[in-house]
Amino acid sequence: YKFPSAACGAFSIANSILLAKLLSERRKKAKGVDKAMSAEELEAIVAVLRSPAKVTPLVERVMKKISEDRAKYVAKHKKTAFTSKKAEDKYMQDWVANYEISDWFIKFSS
Repeated sequence: YKFPSAACGAFSIANSILLAKLLSERRKKAKGVDKAMSAEELEAIVAVLRSPAKVTPLVERVMKKISEDRAKYVAKHKKTAFTSKKAEDKYMQDWVANYEISDWFIKFSS
C-alpha cells in the first residue's frame, strides 16, 4: 500500500490505542481504586510503547486502513478531484491528516 514517507501519524494512532488499552487494563486491575501510578507501572507502559513487536503490527494495520480509505475516496472522486495520476499519488502519500487520526479515535472509543 502507498503511505507517506513519514509515518508519525500512524505511530501516534497506534501508540494512543496501546496506551488507552494499557490504562484501561490498569483501571480494571485497580477495581475502582484511584491511586497514583508507580514508577514501575510507568516504566512497564513505556516499555510496551517502545516495543517494535507490540507497536509495529498496529502501525501496519493503521497504515493499511488509511491507504484503503484513501483509495476508496480517490475512486469515488476520480473525475472531479483526481484528474491526474500525479494528483492521486500525492493524495495517497500525503501525511496523515488530523481528521484521519480523529476518525480512528472515534472508531476505537465506540
